[in-house]
Amino acid sequence: MKLSHIAFAGLAVLSLTLTGCGQKPTPQNQSPVALLPTALPSPAPMMSEPLESSGVETTSVVAAADDMNVRDYHAYVKQRRGKPLLVNFWATNCGPCVQEMPQLVQVYEEYKGKVDFLAMSCDSFFGSERNVPGMMKKLGMTLPTRILTANDAGDAITSIDPHWMGALPRTIVYDIDGNIVDRLQGEQTRDSFTATLKKVLGS
Repeated sequence: MKLSHIAFAGLAVLSLTLTGCGQKPTPQNQSPVALLPTALPSPAPMMSEPLESSGVETTSVVAAADDMNVRDYHAYVKQRRGKPLLVNFWATNCGPCVQEMPQLVQVYEEYKGKVDFLAMSCDSFFGSERNVPGMMKKLGMTLPTRILTANDAGDAITSIDPHWMGALPRTIVYDIDGNIVDRLQGEQTRDSFTATLKKVLGS
């Protein structure tokens, strides 16, 4: 991946607002807390509680997750049919993202016959995409994983979900026609993932 394709807009703001990634799950009857001033048009994904030391080797790993740009993401969401889709946006140095991932893997193993899953890494926006393969191995990530790429992080976020202010982790659930039916902001548990899928599946 070329560095010229990595969007760093908004990363200066990131250092001043490292609070969103660690928040608890947002109640479904409330709007997620906006973590960037509304005057900023292009927020980058934001993380807090970065892992001080992940213990992941980053110098010799071979990419284990293909890149996916925003256009291909939208095509994937719309072209699949027959199952709901759960997409989890995460990054390797986002503590809550890493903490919730084993819970999501368990849910994936339980529901993969009924629901499609996609773990979408936002590491390219932070220049840490080289960490993804090692973290996938460390977390035992069996679910499909891609690395989101875009020339502008803010445009990508807005295009994917206008209600998303860029905080990680973020989970978006689509119905069988590719329409957003639920959003989960902040670190989730196995129970909260499961409750959402049961609601989408009507069970």
